[in-house]
Amino acid sequence: MDEVSIRTEFYPLRLIAYQRSSVDLIFKISNRSSSVLWIEADVILPNTLSLSEDKQIPRARIRLGLVGSQGELVRPVKIYGNVNTYPDTYKIVYKVRGFDRYGMFKGEWEGHCYLRCERYR
Repeated sequence: MDEVSIRTEFYPLRLIAYQRSSVDLIFKISNRSSSVLWIEADVILPNTLSLSEDKQIPRARIRLGLVGSQGELVRPVKIYGNVNTYPDTYKIVYKVRGFDRYGMFKGEWEGHCYLRCERYR
């Protein structure tokens, strides 16, 4: 289904190594169809990153919300690093699913992005 486009970006651009820090993975989802879609995403992180500040949660299904017809949805997802997060480029995998107003499955879109983690100077 090419009626949905997904873009991702990070804010701030990088994670700080060997410290408790976080970034927002921002999903920008455009719906070019004529129907409203309910959007949810599965996010899969490497083991040194987490979706929770105080627990190790490397994967989760996150409800992003409704995107109207011909509309755009922008939602951040927090990603946390800790003292064990070393400088590297981390691959983050996501699967975004869309459902119509009756809960019927409309499509699934897979992708990945890369998060830089650097030492703070």
